[in-house]
Amino acid sequence: MSYNFNQLVTKIQNLTGIDDYSVWDIDDETDSIVNAINQVQEDTDDGLWSHMVTNSTGIGNGTSSLITLSNVRNIISFRVIEPDGLLGYPWCEVTPKKLLSASVGDTVNSLSSTDKRLYTLNLSDTGNNTYLLTTYPTLELTDQYELKYIKSISFAATVNATVNMKIPACAYEAVCFLAASSLLLFQGRDISLSNRFLEQYNQRIQRINSEYRGNLGLGNVITGKLCRRTY
Repeated sequence: MSYNFNQLVTKIQNLTGIDDYSVWDIDDETDSIVNAINQVQEDTDDGLWSHMVTNSTGIGNGTSSLITLSNVRNIISFRVIEPDGLLGYPWCEVTPKKLLSASVGDTVNSLSSTDKRLYTLNLSDTGNNTYLLTTYPTLELTDQYELKYIKSISFAATVNATVNMKIPACAYEAVCFLAASSLLLFQGRDISLSNRFLEQYNQRIQRINSEYRGNLGLGNVITGKLCRRTY
């Protein structure tokens, strides 16, 4: 189910018991909602966000390739089509330094010569959702790959109050509790109520994770964060 910004604002106002929209600063409300959604995505298991999974496919282009991905939250897997036409085992995401160190001294750089199948994915200097994909061994022009990742919620939606954001129904209240807690704390209105909302948030996160952990439907594939140029 999807919720829009206006619905979130209304829920937060109802939670705080303050119906007068004018007492809240719209920038504070927007920030509290955006930060709450970010935090919920960070705190919850990837299984909750299976509806945000997308595939990016491409063909090898030597050691490094520039690829375009939108709203990346977590990388799920990077796999290459094997000679039998099926996707192989997931490659291991590492830092650029580890990838470089693995390649030093290896005289034969091919998929069949080593079991060290490593990759890095970093934001490129050009920006605009462009990433630098680097692999070891090198992917040739005949090697097809699939990069599976979970999208984050696009916050362009908050600019238009009626545009729906893909927040799972079970996470809706968690977002509202955290946003309300942050807003009350920031404005110093009711610290005790803010703490109670934070406790409610933590309880809901625990419940969500107990229900959705392992429900991504990807076997033993482990999702990972993007490497951030840790040379």
